[in-house]
Amino acid sequence: METVDVQQLGPETARVIAAAQHGDVLVVDSGRVVAVVSKPPVPHDFAAFWREREKRLAEITIDPSWDSTQSVSEDRER
Repeated sequence: METVDVQQLGPETARVIAAAQHGDVLVVDSGRVVAVVSKPPVPHDFAAFWREREKRLAEITIDPSWDSTQSVSEDRER
């Protein structure tokens, strides 16, 4: 992880972005972290997330007699 001062960020933007490809870069102002420059998730990570989500949700079944309106009504009465 690298740290750069906010004043360095302007003139060294390209270097900071390049450094962020290998690890987060903390941007500090008066010793306080004010921003983090990081590499975005790889698009295929999103695809794997959605595949896993769909797989997990497919295993969930809802009783056909279940009525969400009735459930909300009962919950409000508690």
